[in-house]
Amino acid sequence: MKLNYITLKNFRQYCGEQTIHFAINNERHVTVIHGVNGAGKTSICIALNWCLYGTEFINNKFGQIGELVSKHLVARIAGDDTSVKVGFTYQDEEYFAERKYVRQGKTSFFLKKVGATPPYLDEDAEDRIQLMIPKEISVHFFFDGEKINNFALPESNEEVRHAVCNILNIEAVERGIQHLEKVAGNYNSELNKELKKQPESGLQILQNKKEELKKRRRKLTESVTEKRQEIAKAKKQIEDIDEELEANIASQELAENRKNIEEKLNQFKHTKSQVEERIRELANHGYIPIAKPVMDKALEILKNRDILTIPEPLLQELLKQMHCLCGRPINPDSQEHQTVQSLLRKITSSKLTTVLSEVFSDLKYVSLSRVSDISKDLKSTLSDNQELDRKIASHEANLIEIAKRLKNFNQVDIRSLQNDRDKCQRKIGGYEKEIQHNQEEIKKTAKAINEVNEEIRIASTSSDKVERLKRYADIAEQVFGVMKRIHALFAENMRKKIEPIVEDIFKQLVWKSSSFQNVQLSPDFELQVIDKFGEQAKPELSAGERQVLSLAFILAMAQVAAEKMPLNMVNEPYPILMDTPFGKLSEEPRKNITKTIPNIADQLILFVTDTELGDEARKNLNSRIGKEYNLQFDQEMSATNVTTIL
Repeated sequence: MKLNYITLKNFRQYCGEQTIHFAINNERHVTVIHGVNGAGKTSICIALNWCLYGTEFINNKFGQIGELVSKHLVARIAGDDTSVKVGFTYQDEEYFAERKYVRQGKTSFFLKKVGATPPYLDEDAEDRIQLMIPKEISVHFFFDGEKINNFALPESNEEVRHAVCNILNIEAVERGIQHLEKVAGNYNSELNKELKKQPESGLQILQNKKEELKKRRRKLTESVTEKRQEIAKAKKQIEDIDEELEANIASQELAENRKNIEEKLNQFKHTKSQVEERIRELANHGYIPIAKPVMDKALEILKNRDILTIPEPLLQELLKQMHCLCGRPINPDSQEHQTVQSLLRKITSSKLTTVLSEVFSDLKYVSLSRVSDISKDLKSTLSDNQELDRKIASHEANLIEIAKRLKNFNQVDIRSLQNDRDKCQRKIGGYEKEIQHNQEEIKKTAKAINEVNEEIRIASTSSDKVERLKRYADIAEQVFGVMKRIHALFAENMRKKIEPIVEDIFKQLVWKSSSFQNVQLSPDFELQVIDKFGEQAKPELSAGERQVLSLAFILAMAQVAAEKMPLNMVNEPYPILMDTPFGKLSEEPRKNITKTIPNIADQLILFVTDTELGDEARKNLNSRIGKEYNLQFDQEMSATNVTTIL
């Protein structure tokens, strides 16, 4: 898809009908739209999204944005209307989509193919747009530069995971997971009703117990989600407070020091969790060196023991049929008959034979494991853990000292901000403890549900209907589990696919690429930069470098999304629209990005303020700019006019 033009009619501050034509030339494919803050750059982005995806989508993406209808239209004659038209090319065919405001938030939507007879594609217009550029992944093509840093923050794992899952375009799998959970619940409800018709039984009691446990797990899960949302709000409040403290010259140095210390502290804590997991793993294998002599002796005994591997049922069947597997008859009191009876006498039970075989295999596997390094590795890892504890304690002490100094400031507003920050930190600490407690309870509850399921299986009645309902519920729950694993597998495969693309783009964009070895997208979906010494560099990254990392992730997602479009249209171009992308970047990364991005995108549309394109950045874009506009805001009329520069 390439965007050809957008026409706004009485949309927000755009009064009357105004059109912007986008650059579509292969070489000069960059469109630059200039405007000071508040001139209407974001309104054009909103108009594009509103036209293609509707009001509900833009409310979810941009928040409650107020009225879409121009205030000038409200004050004028009622015959005028509000609409946005977007012209585009898809698979070498020209289309235009148009959405009109009807009344009270209601809209009409049209999709037309230029030159077709008839041209209207209204019946399934929104579905066709969804096929061309699904709204779930449109955020990777049309994105807000002010929020570009979101993916590179330490606590952004869930945002990154959500973005990766969105790009998979597997809503059917997600709907299937939700549907199967509901189906399993319905079968269990029917099973409960059927059991109530029968006399009180142990099975019914177990079924009721299972339902109570599932209710408890749901409540605990909902509580964890709520607490995470509260933590996110508190972190946002802390960010706002830190911005105020950084803006205040008196507290600026302390606020910046605290920010650096907190970033390093988070990294140490993350590393500590990995080290503790390694300690648990080594500790679980700590018995192997001690028990190895005993295991070797047991293997020797089992190896010399005559473990019969012929199952007892087979021998019994041979005696019953009095025929060998080859078809030869077995006569009573013959040598063959005596051999089969002798084998049966040797077998205590087929179960014992199986157990002995499994024990032999397990012991052999454990005995062959590497055991010589366990003790040394455990000692080294414990030492690493102690060193991390020391660093964490030191950094936490530094944070406490900074907080004390801010609380004792002469300026009342700084003391007040610090007190508010402390309250937010206490909230986060309390919520995190509750989440940890709830997650432990969720694990216990899940284990209890499994135990009850086993009891239900054993205690199931012989009733055909009850058995059928129980079987259906079990199948639904099993398929539900399989679907969840498939979903996780898809996400993991996509993570591995995106990781090298992010690294390649990051190295093109960042100005000091020799300082970084590679970029990783960890299994828990955290963007990590590894420096030339093999250490994580994320805590030491500047704000600009973090923004470049986040931008590299967004561009990588757009590239993968374009490859995954329907009909496998690998060569289909897709636009990248960036609203205020360079606002927080310093001159050096800005120059590097403006030099590189036009080579990555097939069509690039930039909305920039009057300060975003410096001399060198502008020079990098000059040969690639095909269209250029200026948004002039008339303060007296409170309206924006689009003027053409190029």
